[in-house]
Amino acid sequence: PAPSGAAPSEEAAEAQPAGDAAAGGGTEDEPTAARRWLSARQADHYTVQLLAATQRDTVLRFAQENGLAEAGRLLETERKGEPWYVLLHGDHPSREEAYAAIDELPAAAREHGPWVRTFESVRDDLPE
Repeated sequence: PAPSGAAPSEEAAEAQPAGDAAAGGGTEDEPTAARRWLSARQADHYTVQLLAATQRDTVLRFAQENGLAEAGRLLETERKGEPWYVLLHGDHPSREEAYAAIDELPAAAREHGPWVRTFESVRDDLPE
């Protein structure tokens, strides 16, 4: 079961490497880097949403503890008027490859019910 305050979300607004977020970010501002990363993904490719929570530190800690800080992407958005943070992992050409990638994740990362979604669905959730 997902921890309190954690659940999948389809309301993604920003993404940056979870490791960069933990380190305070890079030279490019986070929203610009996030949009650039998302826009570079093919709409029909798949990613794995690992975790979502109301506390940024919860998601960052999860990424660090599971060795996903460098490969994961942190999405920052709002849900019901409150901050919402989502961790994505990977860029896979097919749904089958995305599901296979879940099997390669650490056991703790699989416990929270990761789910596969297209990059199109992520971009559809971005505010205008």
